[in-house]
Amino acid sequence: MTPFRFIFKYLKKTKVMVGIILFAIIARSIADRGEVYAMSQTIGILPQYAEDKSALSSIIFYIGLLAVFLFAEGLANYIWRYTGGKFQPYFSSLVYKDIFSEIHKQSVTFFNEEMAGKVASKTKNIVSGIQEIYLDVVFGLIRPISGIVVSLFLICRADWMMGGCISILNLIFMVAIIFIRRKIGSFSEKRARFRAEADGVFIDTVTNSDLVKSFANYFYEKGKFYHVLRTAVRAEQKERTKDALFDFEGKMVFYGVYLLSGICVFYFWYLGRLELADVVMTTSLLNGLMMEVNNIGFFAGEFAQEYGQVKDGLELVFKPRLVCDLPEAHNIKMRGSAINFADITYHYNGKDNLFEKFNLKIKSGEKVGLVGHSGSGKSTLIKLLVRYFDVDDGKILVGGENIKNVRQESLRANIAVIPQDTTLFNRTIMENIRYGNVNASDEKVIKAAKAAYADEFIRKLPNGYDSKVGERGVMLSGGERQRVAIARAILKNAPILILDEATSALDSDSEQYIQKSLKKLMKGKTVIAIAHRLSTLKEMDRLIVIDNGKILEEGSHEELLKRRGAYYEFYKIQSMNK
Repeated sequence: MTPFRFIFKYLKKTKVMVGIILFAIIARSIADRGEVYAMSQTIGILPQYAEDKSALSSIIFYIGLLAVFLFAEGLANYIWRYTGGKFQPYFSSLVYKDIFSEIHKQSVTFFNEEMAGKVASKTKNIVSGIQEIYLDVVFGLIRPISGIVVSLFLICRADWMMGGCISILNLIFMVAIIFIRRKIGSFSEKRARFRAEADGVFIDTVTNSDLVKSFANYFYEKGKFYHVLRTAVRAEQKERTKDALFDFEGKMVFYGVYLLSGICVFYFWYLGRLELADVVMTTSLLNGLMMEVNNIGFFAGEFAQEYGQVKDGLELVFKPRLVCDLPEAHNIKMRGSAINFADITYHYNGKDNLFEKFNLKIKSGEKVGLVGHSGSGKSTLIKLLVRYFDVDDGKILVGGENIKNVRQESLRANIAVIPQDTTLFNRTIMENIRYGNVNASDEKVIKAAKAAYADEFIRKLPNGYDSKVGERGVMLSGGERQRVAIARAILKNAPILILDEATSALDSDSEQYIQKSLKKLMKGKTVIAIAHRLSTLKEMDRLIVIDNGKILEEGSHEELLKRRGAYYEFYKIQSMNK
């Protein structure tokens, strides 16, 4: 997505306001130059009035015309600023909304690879860059062009040959200033990229401040941040020093053309081709004309800067998505909650296939436990089920439908996941539980909390359900966070439940609460549970032992112990370590 295409999409949506702004800017330029014309004509008639008093009527006419132009300029300026005041915030909000959507449509891999701070910084760069581009276009292109056209029309009206000479001189100036200013773009793009990198490292260290402290790595992180900050500062310094050089070069060209244009005016006056009124009008317009041409040159530089900044951000936001909904995708129609991994093949990050022609059927309401060493494919299987990744071959059926044919949101709405590391927003406990069903009443939230054995500890907090949990829920213990997550899943009431190491990091007391709440949560649902603690899987209907993406054995807890196979070895090792 190029910045031009991106911006044009929103201009089409706001074409009425854009049209009004364009009209007002052009009208303002005409009125502004009209004032110069009316005033110069008045001055030109004054010597005539000394000899012929009847010239008074002409003076009154041009003064009246001046008043009309003054009023028109004020009105046009008001219309432009009023409409622009509504347009710019609205335009920015449209951009922000779309960027929000585009980022959240990205796959899990995107968020794993990109630092949150970097994404936030580049998003901010896009919005602020587009706002600046709007101002640059209005002040640096549309307004100057309209002013140049009107000024040259009036100058050519006085003498077409003089107007032609001044036009050629200003054309040379415009080409020179654009050539000089456009070189700043590459420096701006580098500055934006390095600044986003520095912002990303800064926010990453703040987010993981507990890790920095626990490993006593403050000086290491400080050095790393200072390094990227130093690179960003150097890039910005280079941009600014180059900008100063290009500005100096532009000023020299400006003064040269301005001087030649002035000489041109007085030469034609010397030849007797201009009246006093024409000289006054032309010299008055000339300075404004040159400034407008200069503004276009500055527009080229500023636009190159902002274009580079927006381009850099859009490359991140519109990074190709690894998981996309098909154009014809529809909301899933759950006919039961059976799950079928049918001949799936999947490889991760260019490695050899983790799953190859893998098959697993789970019936509606069945509770299945996945057992295996780390890296055996358990968690990847879950991520494929919720479409964090797409299979390379084969298909996954949920409720009788191929998940590639349905919208991701509708699929995940029917699956509740309770991970090992529970993620909570830095919001109140009430809001965090209600996240399972944003339309749920307070009574339903509290009922879910009670079912998750969370109500008691919540009410002991200073503000009860209105207590904030801190960044990622750090103000709660691991067991408390997990019970909030279970309450959230209870409120969601999805037909499929996934437990990904939900009790592995808990102490014995917390685990007892969690196990009780999980029993309630699992009733009537299709459950897939991953756990290293095999004791938590005893109540599963079926256990699947996986190694390197293959099923080694399956059966109930008792059946697998009797077989004395892989599961028996897992169980024996855990029993010995107790």
